[in-house]
Order: sequence, then structure tokens, then C-alpha cells
Amino acid sequence: MATEKDISQALVLCKKINYTSEKALKTYNVQEMKDLRDAARLMADHLDNTIVKETPCKYNRDTVLQSIDGFSHYNFKKHTGLCDHNLSPILDEQVAEAIRAEKGDVAIDMLIPLIDVFNQYPHLDDSSGSGSMFVSAWIKSLNDAVDVLEDDWNDDWKHDDLIEEVLESIDNISNDYGWDLEDLEDAKSILEGYHSGMADEQTKEKMKQLYKDRQEESYEDYQKRVAIHGKSAPKKMAPLRCAALKKEALARKKGMAVPKKKAVPKKRAPPRPKW
Repeated sequence: MATEKDISQALVLCKKINYTSEKALKTYNVQEMKDLRDAARLMADHLDNTIVKETPCKYNRDTVLQSIDGFSHYNFKKHTGLCDHNLSPILDEQVAEAIRAEKGDVAIDMLIPLIDVFNQYPHLDDSSGSGSMFVSAWIKSLNDAVDVLEDDWNDDWKHDDLIEEVLESIDNISNDYGWDLEDLEDAKSILEGYHSGMADEQTKEKMKQLYKDRQEESYEDYQKRVAIHGKSAPKKMAPLRCAALKKEALARKKGMAVPKKKAVPKKRAPPRPKW
């Protein structure tokens, strides 16, 4: 594990390399420079993810609404203009940043106005499949936000108002185009299960116990549970849970302190093929 001294030494090395001329670098071992470059890229990604989590998220619903105000006067004819050029960039930049910062409630709060705007144009031309791809990306972001937010659930039901609002937005999504909304139903079921007014006491207790069991589950038990269903990873929270549990298993094996059970959120999946 890198210490503060190791990081300081690496910083000195980075500065030295940056100040070295290309002429001098050409005399060095090319393969070693390639390895150093690849390691530096991984390090930069790792540091960036850590910095994002430790820095207050610069985006929120207000920044999303400001972006929406910038194109709200347009007369859209196709989902290409609405989604590809306006809604999707907000999803990819602002919402994704909130998820990386592990601010699940902020991300969901930002997703609501995006889908509300989308719902205002239910009959736009979708010949390019832009509407389908946006809905798919929005659902994935919602599931990622719920995964991150799940660490923050408690008995106070403090997210009830937020859940009600996002569920109302979900109900307004038109399926006239025949989009695949199966994953959306999964997210909806989880949100309803964590809502104090929508879930009965039995469901609440079941959800809380399930979450508690998952948090206390060892990596070996996790692998067994997954294998029973014939999957390489569960549909819900697979990358997050897998990364967290791998860290825990490795830490226990080395006799180190168990790390916090949080992991880097999933990267955005490739868009669906156009249809």
C-alpha cells in the first residue's frame, strides 16, 4: 500500500519526466517508457476517481435546469436533436459526475428534470433510435444512482419525497415506440421497496435484512450465491458489489484493515444498436 512518502516520491518523478526534453527521452528504453505511460494512465484514473469522491459535486438540479433552459425554446422534430445534442450530454457529464462522486440522491434529483423534458415530446421521430438510446442510458444512470444511494438508506425514510417524484416521472414515460423498459421496472421495484408509504412492513424488513446480509457477506459466499443462479454476476449491483467484496477478501487475506464497501461506479455501457 502506497504511503504518503511513496506518493511524494512519485510526484517528484512525474515532475522530472515532464521537464525532460523529448530528445533526452528518445535515448531511454522504449518498452519501459510504454509501461510507465500505461501505469501513469491507470494512476491518473485512480487519483481522479478518488478526487471526485472527496470533492463536493459541482453539479445539481439547478445546473441541469440551466442547461435545459438553454435549448427549451427549440422546435424539435426528431429525438436526434432533443436527445443526442441536448439531453444525452447532460446525462454523460453532469449526472455521471454525481454518480462518480457517490451522490446518489443528487444524481436522481438531476435525472428527474431530464426525463420530464423527454416526456414532453412523446411523438418525436425516432427513426435513428436516439430516443431508445437515451431512455436506455437514463435507466442505466438511474440504476447506478440507486446502487450508490443504497448505502445511505436508513429508518428515517429521508428520501421519500425524492422517490415519489422520480416514480411519478417514470410513470409518465411513454412506451408507444415499444422500448425495452424491463430494467426500469427493476429500479422502480427497488425504489418502491424503500419508500415508507409504498412498502408494507414485511417488505421493509425484508429489504433491510437483505441489504444487511449483503453487506456482511464474504466474497466466497458471494461467489456461491452467484453460481447458484448460473450467472457470473448478479443483475443488480454486480460491478459495485464485486469490486467491494474483492477488496474485502484481499484485505482479510493480508491481515489488513477492511476497506469501506464502496467502489467505483460502473462505466456507461455502449449504446444500443440503432433500429
